[in-house]
Amino acid sequence: MATIDHLITQGVDELAEAYSVYAHAKNELEKATARAYMAHKGPAHEKKYAAILATAELRDKLTVADIAYHYAKSRSESLKDQLSAVQSIGASVRSQYEIAGRGAA
Repeated sequence: MATIDHLITQGVDELAEAYSVYAHAKNELEKATARAYMAHKGPAHEKKYAAILATAELRDKLTVADIAYHYAKSRSESLKDQLSAVQSIGASVRSQYEIAGRGAA
């Protein structure tokens, strides 16, 4: 159980780091998209698409950061579920020992 506790604690740091990378990537993409939108010299209906195309690399980075964040989040939730299962097993075993101890007295 101590190993699971350690992994959960480590996972909190990993989750925070993954979210930080995601949030920064999102912020950079939004700023770059706005700059590209405003810089486009073509018709108004082209601005949005020109900005999307101009920021494709940042969009890819955001996608990778989003995947990493969701992976870290899923891993963290899985570890919490594992800890809960181990705790339930421990409680069940303690309960059985208590019942066995009472029956022997």
